[in-house]
Amino acid sequence: MDDLGCIFCKIVSKEIPAKILYEDEDTISFLDAFPITLGHTLIIPKTHHEQIQDMPLSVNEKLFTTVQKMIKKINAVKGSTLVLIHNGKDSGQEIMHVHVHLIPRGLDDSGDKLDSMFKDKPEFSESEINLNIKQSWENVGKTIFEISILEKIVDKKIKKFTLRD
Repeated sequence: MDDLGCIFCKIVSKEIPAKILYEDEDTISFLDAFPITLGHTLIIPKTHHEQIQDMPLSVNEKLFTTVQKMIKKINAVKGSTLVLIHNGKDSGQEIMHVHVHLIPRGLDDSGDKLDSMFKDKPEFSESEINLNIKQSWENVGKTIFEISILEKIVDKKIKKFTLRD
């Protein structure tokens, strides 16, 4: 599945050149065309998915296997690496194809901590947090609730099984 207008899909199909650092059957890693720091790298699945939750678990596993392989190399650039994913337009995602940024970080760069991204950090009461959690879970639907119940049932069976041994 690909999106004909997607620049990342064009990199995958080799219609657009990129400085490819790693490639396998399912993923590709290349230098960012507009790097924040030297060595700024992107890792994408070869199949087009706009957001993480759109990917099958098998694609997610392959993507993060490549992230793990690449982070060892990227970490060598400055000693630390910022792993960043924008997941949706409102989070700052500009290209609607899942991608993971690996950004080499060191004391000499102009970057800051995550908190610095948000100028006006609101404070929330306990009731506001609880309401938000409740509404979030309601929006997810029964599927997550059913999974949670199944996990508890499986956990109890595992505990019973171990107790019998």
